[in-house]
Amino acid sequence: MKIKEKSILIILICYFCLLLSLSLIRHYNFQTEWSLGENERIIFNSIQGQLFFFDIESVNHLNYHTNFILILVFPIYYLFSSTILFMIIKSLVFTIITLFIYLICRRDFSKRTSLTFSILFLLSANFILVDDFHPIIIASVCISMIFYALKTNQIKIYFFGLILLLLTKENMVLTGLFLGIYLFIIQKKQLGFKTITISIIFFLFIMLFFPAPYESFIIERYHDFKTSNFFPELINNLNFYYAIGILLPFLFLPFFHPISIIGIPVFLQNLLSNSIFQHCVLKYYSSILIVIFFLASINFFIKIRTKNQTLFKIMFTLFIVSQILFNIFSYGLMFKENQYEIGLLRDCIVETKYRSGSHLLLLSQLKNNSKTALALNNIPKDSKILTQDIFYPHFSQYKEVGNIDQELFSKEPNYYDWIILEKHYILSNQIFKINYVICFIHVKPYPI
Repeated sequence: MKIKEKSILIILICYFCLLLSLSLIRHYNFQTEWSLGENERIIFNSIQGQLFFFDIESVNHLNYHTNFILILVFPIYYLFSSTILFMIIKSLVFTIITLFIYLICRRDFSKRTSLTFSILFLLSANFILVDDFHPIIIASVCISMIFYALKTNQIKIYFFGLILLLLTKENMVLTGLFLGIYLFIIQKKQLGFKTITISIIFFLFIMLFFPAPYESFIIERYHDFKTSNFFPELINNLNFYYAIGILLPFLFLPFFHPISIIGIPVFLQNLLSNSIFQHCVLKYYSSILIVIFFLASINFFIKIRTKNQTLFKIMFTLFIVSQILFNIFSYGLMFKENQYEIGLLRDCIVETKYRSGSHLLLLSQLKNNSKTALALNNIPKDSKILTQDIFYPHFSQYKEVGNIDQELFSKEPNYYDWIILEKHYILSNQIFKINYVICFIHVKPYPI
């Protein structure tokens, strides 16, 4: 992989710094929540000898999700045990995807057009606004790696990307199967057969040794479906706002290239899910779809350019305008969430609309909130903490943590050394009103 152009390297470095800065601002403004804390807690327990154990739920995480990819993070976290590591990984993942997008485009387009595609991708609100770390985002870079390998006929890199993809999460088996189908469609039958075979073997491995994730996944996300009323329930669960919101910025162009077939499993999983998080087009659950749809759009433009240059210029201009308008519209979510309670992004604010009406607090608030975060770090690490979602990622390395938002605490409040809640959180009935004034309750004297 050789990169001669300095411009793309400068852009990528700036992009990485931007993503990391936004992640840090969110974290120290208490805008990161459950997923970040959960994954760090699992890795923290693993390097302590409790492999994939999630003590807050007193269960092994592999009973819910086969995120084997996290094993690669274990040695790094052992050397650099900080929540910031996950923000670095997330920023690096999206930066590497942009690099692959550029390298793929350079095989068929000029430097200028390739840079345009890359800039459109890196400015995508789907990545700028991702607030938490989740292993599924790693699947996005695997997909981009796979298509770079296909474009350059580097089979070893292809299979490396495929294995990493399957290790990301249990539902990526379906993505692997549809990747094999896509390869059959483009007449790469031998590679397609191997891809499908590897995906099936991995599926059988999970079913044999870790069957629980598929059962829990269906029960948790698709429990509304009943055999007797399957089709009525199917229609009721369809989230058309999600379908339009994720396809409209691409002008529905992915429909015109077979690459989009690979995204069918994830698209349907998100579309039909009961989970409000999967209905948000700006959430990490959709990151792999954005990459697939970008790749499908790029290949659509490759084909159309060879047939009609004028049509290519018109369509490409419309594509640029559509992407820019959607991103501008989405960026408004950072400042005025209450204006998005209806429409395409309505499911993106349910979890955060109680936070001062803003997804990303203004920089002026960062100073005071960062002081609070530093104060939290002064609490002894062997303390037993009861807290809520917005503080949870700040306590991933503590002796024992209970989460009151998730109702994942079995002890009485006086069992804990510290209760970290916001000012108007009423413990008795678990009703709270956000006021962004934090209440530190030292339940009992801590032995010095």
